[in-house]
Amino acid sequence: MAVPNVHNGFTRVEYDQHVRHLVHRRINPHSLYDEVTLIDELTLYDMFRQPRPLATTPLTVPPTLLQSEMQCPVCLGIVRNATVIKSCLHRFCDKCLNECLRSGIKECPSCRAVIGPKRSSLRRDETFDKLVATIYPDLERYEAAEDERIASANTPKRLHHDDNPMSPSGKRAKATAQVGVRAIHLLSFHVIVV
Repeated sequence: MAVPNVHNGFTRVEYDQHVRHLVHRRINPHSLYDEVTLIDELTLYDMFRQPRPLATTPLTVPPTLLQSEMQCPVCLGIVRNATVIKSCLHRFCDKCLNECLRSGIKECPSCRAVIGPKRSSLRRDETFDKLVATIYPDLERYEAAEDERIASANTPKRLHHDDNPMSPSGKRAKATAQVGVRAIHLLSFHVIVV
């Protein structure tokens, strides 16, 4: 009996019938299940799976969503001259990783996995460098804008313009501050005198 055409609706019932008529049945060594080999080196899954449609629509993702994947855990900047530790596959800036290794601690700064004594336990990752260059074509400008954004987020915001001497709230705040200073001077005067 010939192998049925698996691409034209070969059902489980047809598979069972086909297996019953096989003279030389052998279990497929490539499968995790007890299934009979129909085609050498192919499992039932391999024979029946449908190809996935090719994604043709471009996907636009803002760089901030990828920043955690592109960030060096040591310097918290975008990874430059990426170096991978082979034992755990964590990625760092080459400069940052060399500084960590020079300090005498021969372990991954992220997970503390032991790094071998030789330089062969590390490898450069040019593919990642190309990916960074594609996502951040002007890395210096991006990091400068990022630093500025962080600085502005950490700057305290004034909700009221109390420092404006012409506004009523500014006059009140200034008068209150002057009274507070006088009270402190009087209080300290009394403390010193007593």
